[in-house]
Amino acid sequence: MAKLTVKQEKFITSYVQTGNAQQSAIDAGYPPKSGHSIATENLQKPAIIERRKELEAQINSPKIADVKERKEKASEIIRAEVKSPVTAKECISAIAELNKMEHIYDEKPQWNDNRIFNILVSSEKAKELTERIGRRLDAIQRQGVTEGNNEIEGEALQG
Repeated sequence: MAKLTVKQEKFITSYVQTGNAQQSAIDAGYPPKSGHSIATENLQKPAIIERRKELEAQINSPKIADVKERKEKASEIIRAEVKSPVTAKECISAIAELNKMEHIYDEKPQWNDNRIFNILVSSEKAKELTERIGRRLDAIQRQGVTEGNNEIEGEALQG
């Protein structure tokens, strides 16, 4: 099997779990604006198709409990319907697992990366470059441009 990139592996794993190609692409780290086209492209790549088949085979294995069965077992533990004694820790753990299955908790980190920089400049050239950097950052925020793009709206930063 051809080796997948980290993003491709995250994409196909998420896609197999959710069935939502566009959201899986975004969750894997692809730009939101191109999520749909990248998802469509990824789903046609032979290595990704092969990995999808592998993952689906694992899911459909009779040795692996399906979601319904896992929920039923966790519910039995929560309700103390199992034959062996259930501790409070096991009950809480079962509740936590059910909550994860139902996506009760948002496990994605939440942060705000709105940084403010104050730059003091002493020459006209430095002032001009600082203004260009500010315009570039504004354009990046407006357009959702990814890192590594050296030109924004036709303006390159040159010394």
